[in-house]
Amino acid sequence: LNQVVGIFAPIAAGAAVAGWGFLPAILALPVTAILAAVVSFFALNLKKRPELGHPPETDEPKGNFFTALTRGARLVWTTPALRKDFLAYTLTMVWTPIFFFMLGPAYGLALAGGVCMEAAGITGWLFGAYGLGGLIGCIHLIRQQKLLKSKPPDEQKAELKRSLTRWLKLGALGVIS
Repeated sequence: LNQVVGIFAPIAAGAAVAGWGFLPAILALPVTAILAAVVSFFALNLKKRPELGHPPETDEPKGNFFTALTRGARLVWTTPALRKDFLAYTLTMVWTPIFFFMLGPAYGLALAGGVCMEAAGITGWLFGAYGLGGLIGCIHLIRQQKLLKSKPPDEQKAELKRSLTRWLKLGALGVIS
């Protein structure tokens, strides 16, 4: 749902700005945020469910947020595979917002020749294409997961390593281009 909205919402916002100016787009943000919060409140089942991998309730003390955070950070940093994945993911997630939210609008403005209203429409289509890429990636990953489950555990591990390498190369290519 997030990826589908990520395709059409930026295109609609860009069209709204191009057609009616920036005020409707600015007013739409709080309305959509409230709507998203209401839908999330009613749609999400926040109970712990063991069948989804949540640990069962125990009587042992839980500790506070910072204890859990530092325990998780220690686990990631002391496990070589997790540490490498964490660093790769962090580097990707640092650069994505910079390119997406800073250079995307600037690119739209450059293509529109400095006309703000037209730039908003171009940027909306650019962000919609970004959302479409995310949706295609999600569909591909669902397919890959089904294929992976049909393999023996030792082949799964090798395939996961190849997949990580492939996605990191594609991510680097996307950042470079």
